[in-house]
Amino acid sequence: MKQSSSVLLAANGNAMDMLSFRVGGQNLGINIFKTKEVIALDSFAKITKIPGSHDYIMGSVKVRDTILPILDTPFILTGKRSTNREGCYLIVAEANEKSYGLMVNSVDDILHIRWSEISPPSVLLGKNNLLSAVAKSDKGMIGLLDIEKIFSRIDPKEKSINEQDLLKVGNDKRILIVDDSLVAYKQIERLATSMGFSVDRCKDGQEAYDSLLEITDRGMAINDYYDLLIVDVEMPRMDGYTLVRKIRSTNKMMNSKVLMNSSISSLVSHRIGLDSGADSYLAKFNPKEIRLALINSVNNKASSDLLAA
Repeated sequence: MKQSSSVLLAANGNAMDMLSFRVGGQNLGINIFKTKEVIALDSFAKITKIPGSHDYIMGSVKVRDTILPILDTPFILTGKRSTNREGCYLIVAEANEKSYGLMVNSVDDILHIRWSEISPPSVLLGKNNLLSAVAKSDKGMIGLLDIEKIFSRIDPKEKSINEQDLLKVGNDKRILIVDDSLVAYKQIERLATSMGFSVDRCKDGQEAYDSLLEITDRGMAINDYYDLLIVDVEMPRMDGYTLVRKIRSTNKMMNSKVLMNSSISSLVSHRIGLDSGADSYLAKFNPKEIRLALINSVNNKASSDLLAA
């Protein structure tokens, strides 16, 4: 599945192209940026079992030159093992530089949905729910599957953080993290506070922009208040691309240092992030790269040299 010009228009228009699909009776979706292709499950002669693999993994198939683990999506969502695979599809999904095949019952359509029509999931669903957001569409409400959370349950290990992270280069410095994912926020927050930074959080682009406006209304420039803004791409109400473009076009914000940090690792998303005005774009979650960005945000070249080893 190649990303079309409509994807670029979506990214530049505060909207998302979403691949919609069904698992059991649930209408679900995934950002097209996170899909590499869709394959009929019947096209594979067999699914190879993987001894000792995670419960979510039902086996693997070979897709060209790559062995692709297949996730039993119905089991992940309902706790019931899949028994009928006839007519099912694999959505090859990628996030945080990891790829898995999601087994789904059907693939429906590609929908163009504005971020203003996307809301956080209800708190009544609990912290362990597997939706990152809920979208309104002509076909009704569609839950955006939180594949980052699913992937992290399979491989929860974070890349190691060494003793250099404890350098207190962030003393008396402040950063803003804009991310709707509590897991992603906590990863960066732990690293930043270990380096001495004070950390604020906003849960989406609209909340962040309103908060930044309050600061500028007090007569302060954002780059005098925050040493670095770390901005996610996929967020309800206002996405990261739009937020960064608004920052670059607003007086007293435009000189801010902005790092985009997203689970979308495609070159297209990277390019759009930089074209939107971000100073840099990183795929989640790489502690060494985040650490270096934090050090560079306070222009501590002496400490930066320690990372060269």
